[in-house]
Amino acid sequence: MAVIFNDTDTDFQVGIWQILEDQADLESGMAYRSEAVNAERRIQQLASRKMLFLLAPELDSNRIEIAPSGKPIDSLNRVMFSISHTKGYAAAIACNGMHTGIDIELISERASRIAPRFLNSREIKLIEQSRRNIDIYGMHTLCWSIKETVYKWWGRPGIDFAGQIEIKELKEEGDVEVCCMFDSYQRTCGVTVKRFNDLWLTYMKEMH
Repeated sequence: MAVIFNDTDTDFQVGIWQILEDQADLESGMAYRSEAVNAERRIQQLASRKMLFLLAPELDSNRIEIAPSGKPIDSLNRVMFSISHTKGYAAAIACNGMHTGIDIELISERASRIAPRFLNSREIKLIEQSRRNIDIYGMHTLCWSIKETVYKWWGRPGIDFAGQIEIKELKEEGDVEVCCMFDSYQRTCGVTVKRFNDLWLTYMKEMH
């Protein structure tokens, strides 16, 4: 086990797990079993649950259900949480009383290939103005991660990433402002951004 980042406040905890274990090690002492066909994805899913249960040991795995959006939730609504995983890493956030979202992404060209599908024209201009020492792959991956975090926080399917979620500022560390249009109502929220070499972590906790 290698927890490479842990942030704890009075009402939430967030952490990153560097995956060094095999499947048997991750399954040890945990009732949850991944049904993923791909072996690497099984390990990632197991590691994200391990990280979650480390942050919120009071959360019984039998209470976790999958919402229509695909987001795992506590059926008793006692712990608000979100999990994410990528190659070699898993992340989780647990919070009392506020909805949460988290995403972790390794920088690659993948987000750049689909950038026209999740960025609007104003965000493309913002990226050009904000690049500085971050290459375009890094910027696109960051934007995708921010929007994925907002989507998980909202927790409902059918969201238009380009049309309903707009990033208003970009930075390598700190809170960024994001405007959302959900349920015909515009709201502004904050997403925390952290960078670990080629790894982006984004997360948020707010009421709907």
